[in-house]
Amino acid sequence: MGMEWKDRIKSRRLDLGLTLEKVAQAVGVSAATISRWERGEISSLNADKVACLANVLQVTPDYLMGWEIPPQEGQLNNVYFNFAREAQENNIDPDDIRIAIDMIRKLKRKHSKK
Repeated sequence: MGMEWKDRIKSRRLDLGLTLEKVAQAVGVSAATISRWERGEISSLNADKVACLANVLQVTPDYLMGWEIPPQEGQLNNVYFNFAREAQENNIDPDDIRIAIDMIRKLKRKHSKK
């Protein structure tokens, strides 16, 4: 059996290195509320909080609530779609994105050799 929504919240928060306080501030609730969600003490969330929480945790609301299966290896994570959307909205040329990616790769190789 897969994770329950309460477990998905905590798992994603920890995966992203976010504190209860950071998530709470972004969602507009108290850290105690986030903690209660993670422990399953609050059995339901309203739709606007689910959407906001999913955004903060970089997943879809459907995934967060367990209504969709997690992305399989090789599938794009929402964070990459968000980058693509932002690039398009800001009219960033795809060639410029390719140059930036190549520069990042070179920097990563340079740092991994040290």
